[in-house]
Amino acid sequence: MEKSSRRTHNNRVGPQGHARLIEGEPYVDRMLVRVHHLLKRDDGQDLIEYGLLAVLIATGAILAISSVGSELNTLFWVPIANAV
Repeated sequence: MEKSSRRTHNNRVGPQGHARLIEGEPYVDRMLVRVHHLLKRDDGQDLIEYGLLAVLIATGAILAISSVGSELNTLFWVPIANAV
């Protein structure tokens, strides 16, 4: 029987790489196994990149709109306020 090349952390990792919860195992050990697997996973990386891109675009849009709003206020409302 051939041994797997992947370490199994005392057989706490299932065949798909998910942590198996063993009854009676200390809570800290279970959490360490889960954190280890979260750090090794990369399936949510694209979603995070799209989120960061959306934040960057939204920040640019807010800055542009506030700048244009300030210019429009100076162009239209200041002369009206001075005339009244």
